[in-house]
Amino acid sequence: MERRQHERFVLEAALNVLWKDPEGVPHQIKGLARDISASGVFVLADEVPPMRANIEIEVFVGSVSARSRLVIQGEGRVVRVEAGPRVRERAAGFAAAINTFTLRNERGEVLE
Repeated sequence: MERRQHERFVLEAALNVLWKDPEGVPHQIKGLARDISASGVFVLADEVPPMRANIEIEVFVGSVSARSRLVIQGEGRVVRVEAGPRVRERAAGFAAAINTFTLRNERGEVLE
């Protein structure tokens, strides 16, 4: 039974993820978005944030470099963490529910 409320788009796009640990120390990782929807994203990375961590993401759509013409910026929370065999040269992955997101062009201007 399909429980998703939004259409999921399969893609491979570079992204940055930011979060703070319980002591308030900031962490940043680079990874790949494996798929994305209006309400969530699955990320492949060598390091993953802890469960329920609040995160900020930047997804560089249409490219595997940060020079993409479209950037999705969002805030959300980690809802699932997976570790296992390496996938696309990444050691683990995680799913995040996205609460808010903004689309920006290469100049940082918000797209409506």
